[in-house]
Amino acid sequence: MNINPGIIQEEEYNFPYHYSDLFSNYKYNFWAYIKKNELIIKCIPPSKRVLDLGCGDGRLLYELRKKGFNVDGLDYSKKAIAFAKAFNPQLKIYCKKLSNFNPPYKYEVVTLIDVIEHINPHEICSFVNGISQLVSKKGYLIVSVPSKDVPTIKKHFQHFDRDLLVSTFESHFVNKKIISFCDNGWNYRIYKILRGFGIPLYAFRNFYPFSLYFVLFERYFEKKVMCAPSGKCRNLIGIFIKK
Repeated sequence: MNINPGIIQEEEYNFPYHYSDLFSNYKYNFWAYIKKNELIIKCIPPSKRVLDLGCGDGRLLYELRKKGFNVDGLDYSKKAIAFAKAFNPQLKIYCKKLSNFNPPYKYEVVTLIDVIEHINPHEICSFVNGISQLVSKKGYLIVSVPSKDVPTIKKHFQHFDRDLLVSTFESHFVNKKIISFCDNGWNYRIYKILRGFGIPLYAFRNFYPFSLYFVLFERYFEKKVMCAPSGKCRNLIGIFIKK
């Protein structure tokens, strides 16, 4: 029996799992996710009105708010929005479908982070049309998707390569840049091993020589894992400009 990927995603929002590093004694289990958010934030021009479309439980909203961005959130999941509002009570966060969202202004930046893979391919065209109505002229759309180098999982309809990512949005947006994030080869496997070794050492992370281990771990991720070669990555981050 085929299960709608949207149902699987909704069931995962029984817990705000994107905030797991805030509750964990070992943040390095979530290091790739943390670093991907940091990279996405660096792609957002300063002093712009931002909408995080498909904001889920609001973790990117949380990070953008800390950086001082003027940001709103939108998602149709009541469970996810409840968590997003709990962690970000200061922000405007809307529980609506994209087709029913009519804000009084355009956004200079829209982020679409790990969302489009949850959309039925037959509905993507109308979905992209809806996004274009929210973005101001020459505004930015920043998209993160799982790469085709990673097997498709049950909660996703599809994964993407560079050509598919560009063609998905080309009706309304011009691609400015695509970033390959997180190596999917041996460097990633070594990173996972190092991450595991760090668990028993984490309680001593502020004491030398254990502190050196985590310095080297972070450097290894940034030098060998974070910036991946094309065709050998776990995620693609696309930066687009409205036509």
